[in-house]
Amino acid sequence: QRALTVPEGCVVEAVALVEALIEYLEAEERGGEGGGGGELRPLELSDFTLLRLVGKGGYGKVFQVRCVLNDEIYAMKVVDKASVERYRSMANIAVELAVLRRYAEYRHPFILGLESAFQSAQKLHFVMEYVPGGMLFNHLRQQEMFSEKMARFYAAEVLLGLAHLHEMRIIYRDLKPENVLVCADGNVKLCDFGLAAIGLSAPASQPSASGKPVLVGTTEYMAPEVIRMAPCGQAVDVWSLGVLLYEMVTGEAPWFHKEQKELQKKITHTKVRLPSWLTNEARGLLRGLLTKDPALRFGVKPGSAECESDAAAIQAHPFFRALNWKLLVLKKLEPPLLPVLSENPLLDISHFDPKYTREAAVLSPPRKPISASAEKEFEALSLEYMSPETRDSVTRASLRSSASSGGAEALLRFSRKSTPRC
Repeated sequence: QRALTVPEGCVVEAVALVEALIEYLEAEERGGEGGGGGELRPLELSDFTLLRLVGKGGYGKVFQVRCVLNDEIYAMKVVDKASVERYRSMANIAVELAVLRRYAEYRHPFILGLESAFQSAQKLHFVMEYVPGGMLFNHLRQQEMFSEKMARFYAAEVLLGLAHLHEMRIIYRDLKPENVLVCADGNVKLCDFGLAAIGLSAPASQPSASGKPVLVGTTEYMAPEVIRMAPCGQAVDVWSLGVLLYEMVTGEAPWFHKEQKELQKKITHTKVRLPSWLTNEARGLLRGLLTKDPALRFGVKPGSAECESDAAAIQAHPFFRALNWKLLVLKKLEPPLLPVLSENPLLDISHFDPKYTREAAVLSPPRKPISASAEKEFEALSLEYMSPETRDSVTRASLRSSASSGGAEALLRFSRKSTPRC
């Protein structure tokens, strides 16, 4: 949009250059002959190269992958359909997809987002941002415990992530250090919404493979109301935040027992023990977050029938007095820990368990065919999804590729016939 001064004798060359540029841009818009124009198709497994296995669970595996369409590195969670049917987890998958789609419209810096989702005959595929720093759990285990300053930073970012989920009427229900990922820049993101619930209240249990109800979550981080099988609200996430903070500043869980039943009794009946060497601010916050009655728990709105969380109250606690929340959400505070990564951090796997990364990056063979009724349920999921960011990235890469054989030829023709006088 600025006027150009063309040297005398160069007008012809300038006009030719402008015409060539116009032809190039038009080719980009068209996507080339038979190229990226029109509706972008959903992604599929053939669009990805499996690089390394970085995790494994009861339902499937997590891979570090490269998308061949835009050359970007992602993490891909691959879930076995037969396992979903066997463990009666179709509802969990449907909710996880709904949560990720709902969150995709309102992204947050401290929550891992869904980039793409699709399904094949035997598998479900969830493509997410690859976070090379691994789990906060591993960093905590290496250091045994964090200083209150370190714990304050991580607890604050987790709190903002939880608050964002709660604003969208999503109960996380699975907060633990294994589900907090450390990014290359040292900030953290919440991941794994397989146990999340949509709404202000949710049941404490879900059906198991045997048909018997099982409690939702990991026992060490379960709130007392979950163990009592009472309806659960956002207060369960407030409790889990307290357990996470306790674990970070002491190096151990607030309650422990080898037997699950005994552990559950301790959580519901035993008062939390707070080490004397913690600051008064830390002890006060932990005592409030780990209040057994959800209606009286600090960080829960007083008088809320559904025990909704009150993130603002937690943010205002003296424990967080030294924290600048505005700078934190903008990622302008220096993280207390930067993961040691290779020159290309997105290819780094050093912060993932070697027992997984040493395995071959291959999909597991299907355990057994899924039933016809289950197949109908999977089809009804309408799993195909691509985030706006990934769609733009793939589209731009496609346009660049197609334009290189379209409008770029015009630039090449111009460069060959133009003279160097200008």
